[in-house]
Amino acid sequence: MQDLRQKNVTQGVMIDCSRGNSTRNHKNQPKVLASICDQIKKGIKICGVMIESNLFEGRQDLPSKDALKAEGLIKSMDTDVLDRASSESPVIKAGLLRYGVSITDSCVDWTTAVEMMEAVAKAVKEKRSSKKR
Repeated sequence: MQDLRQKNVTQGVMIDCSRGNSTRNHKNQPKVLASICDQIKKGIKICGVMIESNLFEGRQDLPSKDALKAEGLIKSMDTDVLDRASSESPVIKAGLLRYGVSITDSCVDWTTAVEMMEAVAKAVKEKRSSKKR
């Protein structure tokens, strides 16, 4: 860090809008981002944000092997999902997973993610324009 300062390289921190900052509730991510935007406008050095997002909000569990077998998607409990060459997932086609919904962390939807990124861009523009005055 000291080497970076000596060479006048700007430092910043990247902030995760999810996890502990949102109390693991994806619906709190816009509130976290609003706080980040306020910090950017005040001149806090922030180099980036992380947002948990997907096409649709929330999360879902992977179907169990029993559910896959019941739909005829696996022949035995030891084989993988069949028909990997298909353009549509057989698991989604069978209604066992929803397209565009995370299977890991809960996410905000696409529209919310775009709104959040627009808010960050606006905060950065405001900060940059205040430096020029």
